[in-house]
Amino acid sequence: MVYNAAFSFKINHKILSKLVTIGSFDGQHSSLACATVGGKVFIHTPGGFRRNGSEGISSGESSSDTNVLNINQTIKCITAGKFDPSSDRDYLFVGTQTHLQVYDVYNNADVLFHQVKAKFLLGSGLSVGVGTRRGEKL
Repeated sequence: MVYNAAFSFKINHKILSKLVTIGSFDGQHSSLACATVGGKVFIHTPGGFRRNGSEGISSGESSSDTNVLNINQTIKCITAGKFDPSSDRDYLFVGTQTHLQVYDVYNNADVLFHQVKAKFLLGSGLSVGVGTRRGEKL
């Protein structure tokens, strides 16, 4: 079986090893998110995000298919997943040495920025659970 590339693009950023994830940040199309040198996250969405037939939505440094988010800390782990159970969209989870950030890529908004109280080693291959005890605020 021979495979053909569906698309190709050039990444003008140095991607950190094992810090790559795929998410559906608009609830319909897959996007590639990668941690880069200098505390940034590169996000590539072929065709860009579309909202009611409008042009692509972007944030930070961007072109029509790419966004670059400035985290401004060394990124230790990155993943995409559900945060709002009522939404079909994925959110971007970024872990640094001292913080956990949940980012809504589609709406270009921070959802959670929380300082880690205890010393946790956030690294690749590690699952991060976010929750509180009943009645506690995060």
